[in-house]
Amino acid sequence: MLPGNEVNFIGYLIEGKVVYLHKTKRLICLNGYGEDIILRKTMSHVLEYLFENATVDVVTDSELMENVWDRHGLSSSTQRVWQVMSNLKSKLFFLGLSDDVILRVSKKGYLLKSDSVERLFSSRVTSGIH
Repeated sequence: MLPGNEVNFIGYLIEGKVVYLHKTKRLICLNGYGEDIILRKTMSHVLEYLFENATVDVVTDSELMENVWDRHGLSSSTQRVWQVMSNLKSKLFFLGLSDDVILRVSKKGYLLKSDSVERLFSSRVTSGIH
C-alpha cells in the first residue's frame, strides 16, 4: 500500500490574526493581543454556522434561531440572537479583529466578510503499513 496523507479539518483563521479551533471551541489570538477564549456551546454553534453559511449570503435571524437554537432544543428569540451576536462580536474585537468582521445587514441578518475567513486543515503522512 502506498503512503498517503490524512487530512483533518481543525478550524478557521480569521483576518489572519485569530484561529478558531473547532474541536475545543477556542479562539486563539496569534499576535498575543488578548487571552484565548473558550466559547460556550450556543456561541460556538452560532460562529460555526456563520463560518459555513454567512460568507456567501446573509444569514437571517430566523435561520440562526432554527439552525442553532431550535436544532439544539433551546428556546429561541430575536433577543437571544441579538445578545449572543453582540457578545460574540465583543469577544472577536477584544482579540484584535475588526469590528466589522461580522456585518449586520439592516433588517436582513448577518454576513461574514468572506475574504477574512479561511478554513484550516492539518495533514499527516500515513505509512499505509498495518
